[in-house]
Amino acid sequence: MKIYNVILFCYLLSNFGLGQDDSRIKIKFNLLDSQTSNEVSQAKITIESNDSKRFKTTYQNGDTLDLPFDQKLNWQLAAKASGYKVLRKEIDLSRFKRKVARNKVVEVDLLFDFDGQYTDAVDINATYKPSIKFKSDTLSVSDYVLIDEDHQILLTYPQRLNKSSELIWFEKGEIEGRLDIQGVAKELITDFQGNVYLRCEKADFLISKDQTLMPIRTNTKELDNYILPILDSLEENRLYFSNYNPYYPAYDYFMVEKSDTTYTKIRHIEDDLMMEQYRAEYKWADVRTKLWAWDMEAETGIDREVWVGANVFTNSIYYEPPIGDFYRDGQDLYVFDFYNDLMITYDAYTGKSIDSVAINFHHKNRKTGWEEKVIQDPVTKKMYTFFDDAGTMEIASVDSKTGEIDSKFRLHYRYVENIQIYDGMIYYIYRPYESPQKKYLYFEDLQREESRVSIDH
Repeated sequence: MKIYNVILFCYLLSNFGLGQDDSRIKIKFNLLDSQTSNEVSQAKITIESNDSKRFKTTYQNGDTLDLPFDQKLNWQLAAKASGYKVLRKEIDLSRFKRKVARNKVVEVDLLFDFDGQYTDAVDINATYKPSIKFKSDTLSVSDYVLIDEDHQILLTYPQRLNKSSELIWFEKGEIEGRLDIQGVAKELITDFQGNVYLRCEKADFLISKDQTLMPIRTNTKELDNYILPILDSLEENRLYFSNYNPYYPAYDYFMVEKSDTTYTKIRHIEDDLMMEQYRAEYKWADVRTKLWAWDMEAETGIDREVWVGANVFTNSIYYEPPIGDFYRDGQDLYVFDFYNDLMITYDAYTGKSIDSVAINFHHKNRKTGWEEKVIQDPVTKKMYTFFDDAGTMEIASVDSKTGEIDSKFRLHYRYVENIQIYDGMIYYIYRPYESPQKKYLYFEDLQREESRVSIDH
């Protein structure tokens, strides 16, 4: 046992060392007028380092950037603010190694010189801000469903969601229907047909998509076991579903034809490393747990190692549920197998593989901040993935032919919640930090060029 403890300690220590992120620098630029010392609201900043890496963004005064740090490098910075000359500055990163080691924010002053050009009028609303879809002085948005551009269902609350809540039918910018919720509401969910359900602490309800918001109580087990696993359908004859379970590190995607109930396995997704640790948990279980697992195997036919893994290993800090995504676009099915670095295309009628491309945007997720998911715009059918850059979310579209991602779209606000995409617009919930404002529903246009940043950093 002592030898085992030593081996386990060395294993955990080696894993811990391997999991550390590369060195990062938190840097804040103070944008100032060189003559008056007044703040300049924003500037377009480009940073090039002598290792050929390039970073470009529209920087808001006071923001903090989280960037890779190498004290041996120098940065060549170029900044352009409206009404000022282009500022060029060389930054020696070795000056900041102590602050980086202490995880402190580095501040750099950028002094802009007036370019001598005056305008006849000043637009005080020129600084970009996201549009607000829904706001209230008394209600915060907890969750929402986008029926279409003009119709939304909102789950709102005045103080705390577990105390009281209300459903709102929001149509063309106006509240057209309300429903007080009896009980503790948790979230809104949708099925493959677009039906909307309200999940509460003790029951689930199907919600009508009109002003009445009429709730119809549904069987929770049937909803979880037979409706929500269905991912999509084709011509009302073919259904696509998965047997995903967050407590098991593998699952499958299937197609079934309703006319003859023939099942076709499309793809098996498995985290091999997690599965090995999952099953190994049985070896170290105590005698009582092993006897219980033997009884459960005899009763259900499910392997005793699976019983121990599901009840013991999944409760440890080392377990991670499997990840993967599945989407349909016309006659093509797209499956993301992140464990084999593949995006596979299948024929939607036969379920047979017709193409596959290598993907790598999910690599080094601790460094890049990848959010471990891909979502699809239900209107345009484009697929997007997300990266968390020090609290600021960046969205990149995934090319369905190459599996590569384009330049990232940076959201205006930091620490946003519940991101959804509909017809080229990105929606999210946000409340300013330490503000009395309630949580509003915002949206931004994914085509807006000012928020696009390079992906090579």
